[in-house]
Amino acid sequence: MASEPTPVEMAQRLRDAFVRLNTNLDNLDNDVDAMDLVLLGKANTIHSHDGADVTSGTVSVARIGTGTKDTTTVYHGDGTFRVPVGGGTGTTDIDGGNATSTYESAAVVDGGGA
Repeated sequence: MASEPTPVEMAQRLRDAFVRLNTNLDNLDNDVDAMDLVLLGKANTIHSHDGADVTSGTVSVARIGTGTKDTTTVYHGDGTFRVPVGGGTGTTDIDGGNATSTYESAAVVDGGGA
């Protein structure tokens, strides 16, 4: 049967435990400081951008204009998708992720109004 530790042994064990705890807390503090540096300057996970912030790249058709976006409509200068003036038929070819639409119409699509 093991004997009870002496008060001096208990004090030594407590001191050793506090030293280990202090070392672990110092390491945790260093980890938090390193994480703060990594996160410095990054945007919050919930944020938004104004359309004017987009200076390059591609914007999905689903995010622009109003109206039905399909093979029967074209994008007009007033920000709407609608059937070309005079009707029309069209095709959309997708090549490497780039969509090219070709429409035949009896009238020229206007740049914004009608």
